Amino acid sequence: MYASDFLILATRENNKGYIPKMIGIENFNGEIIHSSDYRSGEKYKDKKVLVFGSGNSGMEITFDLPNYERHTSIVFRSPIHVLTREMVYTAMLLLKYLPISFVDIVIAKYAKFKFGNLAELGIPQPEEGPFFVEISKGKPQ
Repeated sequence: MYASDFLILATRENNKGYIPKMIGIENFNGEIIHSSDYRSGEKYKDKKVLVFGSGNSGMEITFDLPNYERHTSIVFRSPIHVLTREMVYTAMLLLKYLPISFVDIVIAKYAKFKFGNLAELGIPQPEEGPFFVEISKGKPQ
């Protein structure tokens, strides 16, 4: 069980707010918002916040909240790649000249060098590379 004051749902894509049905959510006494309604972490000063979702919005919010001295946790349902903006920008440049399989290897190794073995922290990563995963889901290159 996890206790928090606020729950931020970062679900769905392209700013389409969606609050999924979750067992027990009706017993949650804190505030529940969708990431599309998130403006700043200032509102959550000194509060425990749980972010549900690991897409761009969820990660950006999780990155922003500690700027306001909050305890932030994130929940995701499937393995994820954790990359910085700089890693993504570097990969986008490399993808103009190199095959995706090579770029995935380079960026995955860079991430492992920067963050260490995230699986040891309970953050499993997909077997496929980060950009193969996005492109296979139909994301624009």
